[in-house]
Amino acid sequence: MPKTKFGPADALKAFDRACGLLGNQIEVARHLGMTQQGISKIRRSLIKGNIRALKGEYAKALEDATGGAVTRPQLRRDIFG
Repeated sequence: MPKTKFGPADALKAFDRACGLLGNQIEVARHLGMTQQGISKIRRSLIKGNIRALKGEYAKALEDATGGAVTRPQLRRDIFG
């Protein structure tokens, strides 16, 4: 089966799922050590198609915070394949 193309929409979907699992963007911000405004900025960047706004270290932290329900490859397949 051929690989499907991964893009910002896939990362946004996983990011939103992480927000839902953790409760809200404030909880996500707490786990990433940033402000809620920073989380909103990442989300807006993903909506605009800039996947690089979600750094690899953030993907790792979200994977840990969600207990693996949202994985690093779901958030940044270009890095974690």
